[in-house]
Amino acid sequence: MNKNEIFSILDDWNIWNRELFSGIERSYYLNRINKALLTNHIIVLTGARRSGKSFILRQTIKDLLKNGID
Repeated sequence: MNKNEIFSILDDWNIWNRELFSGIERSYYLNRINKALLTNHIIVLTGARRSGKSFILRQTIKDLLKNGID
């Protein structure tokens, strides 16, 4: 496997170069997370298995990128 093939494979996994499916927007949780991001505190997102934690984080990433934050 050459270097270009490896880069091509890794590019498929790069979330920054594609649109993330983030499910139904949960504005209540997004607002709470965005307020918490303004502090210097460590934020921990917990919940039951398969309760949507990853999708909330995807929505947060999408919101940050939309607002010009890398």
